[in-house]
Amino acid sequence: SNDFDGIIGGEAYDQKVKEIPGFMEMQQVVGDLVEKMGKELRSQDPCKTIQIFEIGVGTGITTMHILDSLQGSVYIEGVEIEPKMIDTFKTKTSYCSRYSIIKESPFSFIENKVSPCRSRIVTVHRDSANYFLYHNLQRNIDNKTLYVVDAVVSAATIHNICSKVRDKLFYDIKHKLRPEGIFIMADKIAVDDYAQHINDLAAELKLLDDLPEDLRQSWLEHYAFDEQPGIKLTESDLEKTLANTGFTDIKKVWRQGLNAVYTATKPK
Repeated sequence: SNDFDGIIGGEAYDQKVKEIPGFMEMQQVVGDLVEKMGKELRSQDPCKTIQIFEIGVGTGITTMHILDSLQGSVYIEGVEIEPKMIDTFKTKTSYCSRYSIIKESPFSFIENKVSPCRSRIVTVHRDSANYFLYHNLQRNIDNKTLYVVDAVVSAATIHNICSKVRDKLFYDIKHKLRPEGIFIMADKIAVDDYAQHINDLAAELKLLDDLPEDLRQSWLEHYAFDEQPGIKLTESDLEKTLANTGFTDIKKVWRQGLNAVYTATKPK
């Protein structure tokens, strides 16, 4: 099961993933990629608001890395299905005076209090991925004014989605991006070498040994779910699907253990 509104969600999730070797480094890689993109866009338009869509906001680990990597005006719209993850995310907004929650349910907004002209707004939709896949996209298509973004970012989320829905998701991600927009995916992506994957998996499962038994069993169920046919995502699966979807410049930019970071670009 991948129910992050249960025992493995919220603060327990934060504590667990921070112990995974390379997990926080992966977040920094995402931040560095966003920072590079922002500098390139601002070299053409110094006042540009960087617009990002995040799939799977979770407890806000990736969101905060994105915000900290960018200067100036930033708008992030994100989607998250689990209330427990959002509750933990909201507690982090006090870590810096730049962020404060100004509205909670059903949406959460965080804004930068430094200056109105340098706003940073994060809209966290307490909704399923269907908001992005169907409602938001279809509404914009019907209105013939598709709201596009500079980057779509997703960390530790898409591997939880079955392959059939995943294929549809990649197609919609491409349409959500402006021409030459970038898709950044930091996730559990298995190497194609099965023996190496088993070694990587065993090393991560070893980290569960010191957890309380109920928490350990829940995480074991989570890992077992991720290994199922139709769920497990390999590097070759991802590269082929992204290429078939129409993305170009598909690159693996980082890997450690079970996790990797890929980037892909929407053509002009």
